[in-house]
Amino acid sequence: AEAAFKRALELKPNDAPAKEALDKIADARKKDAENAALAEGSERRKAILAAIEKAIEAQRIENWDAMADALEPLQKESIPDAALKEKYQGLLKIAQTERKTRQEAKKLIEEGVQQLADKKHEDALKSFKEVIALWPDARLDQRVASGMAAAQAALAGVASKEPGRERPEGKTEVAMPPEPKNEPGKENPPGPPGDVSEQFKRNMADGDRFLRQRRYQEAINAYELVLKERPGDPRATDLLGQAKEALRTGDGSKINFPPGPEGPGGGGQGGNGPGGNGPGGERRPPRGGR
Repeated sequence: AEAAFKRALELKPNDAPAKEALDKIADARKKDAENAALAEGSERRKAILAAIEKAIEAQRIENWDAMADALEPLQKESIPDAALKEKYQGLLKIAQTERKTRQEAKKLIEEGVQQLADKKHEDALKSFKEVIALWPDARLDQRVASGMAAAQAALAGVASKEPGRERPEGKTEVAMPPEPKNEPGKENPPGPPGDVSEQFKRNMADGDRFLRQRRYQEAINAYELVLKERPGDPRATDLLGQAKEALRTGDGSKINFPPGPEGPGGGGQGGNGPGGNGPGGERRPPRGGR
């Protein structure tokens, strides 16, 4: 139709109906382009909002890798909405900063373990302290806790908890950080009766908090420290098994907190639901804000 109207104007340049028809065709084409741009912008906005929602969920459980993975693919996207762009950029900065912190902490832990194996006890202790300064929750990592203890024992000239082995030249070899020995389903003799230490209570409370936040590996680390102080503790043994199962399956919906003291800041004695030892207990907001 457009070609026919153009031919008509060639034959009769002042043909008003042909001019009007061509103007309408041009207006329709322009409107179609505008609608296509709006639709594309709407789809882009939906994708950005979906990424932000996914990132906020990952931030809630402090899964910084998942948070960064949700946001980084959209870095090159144009975001015309100023408020949405500010929110996106703020979340991306948090994710990338926290992920970098974890990566640096992991590197320091590996260095500390290697330094301990090489008998560089001062360097190992320095590495483990730097890890905790960089990432305080690293103190719950079994390698950090045991590694610091072994390095300090060697520097103090006393035997660590793990028995040393006499070398031919008469030097005592300090044992490496032990692997956790408490496994769900295995019977371990309970620790001696009596009051537990404040560190025991803090580790138990940390384990419960991490388990509620679905930070299963960190919960496992905390419960293993509990069992290191009090082998066979029934509550820690039970929750350690549940944390490992949740980590394996990715499903924490069936976690059940048995009765028992949680330690400072806990939800009291047993029970599921708000304020108790169940998944509904109070959550600590993640570092870096929302």
